[in-house]
Amino acid sequence: MAKVKAVQLALPFPESAPAAELDEQKIAAALADPVVVWSGWEDTMPGWVWRAIIEERLARLAQGGDDDLATMAEALAYLYCAALVVPLDHDWAKIYINLAAQYMAARGAALPDDMQPRPFTDYEEALLRELRWKIRSSQKRARLRRGG
Repeated sequence: MAKVKAVQLALPFPESAPAAELDEQKIAAALADPVVVWSGWEDTMPGWVWRAIIEERLARLAQGGDDDLATMAEALAYLYCAALVVPLDHDWAKIYINLAAQYMAARGAALPDDMQPRPFTDYEEALLRELRWKIRSSQKRARLRRGG
């Protein structure tokens, strides 16, 4: 069995978050919902991506955010694994590279000029939103199958 290391995460919980919205069942779901990826490469995903997923899920919960969409970190994880399994078409490659660049820049990585994060186009935003909805729908179906 793999060793598990507890990590203290600095989460942006607003001070005004209603206690009812942070109940144990919602927190458990945020921690237990599966990470939806193309199978086979999830073990190669950097640890900071896994941490970002948990941080963003808990932050979304604390802020009362949209529960119909997966987090951006979950979209990054999905695209990371997908890119290692199948070739991404031009649009998805641009989305993946830009999303990865946004996370890498936020982590302080030095990126070349042609890889600097940029705003998504309306079309890219629509594709990404649909992907995030599909990922979240898969998570909700898995929770129902578990009886949650």
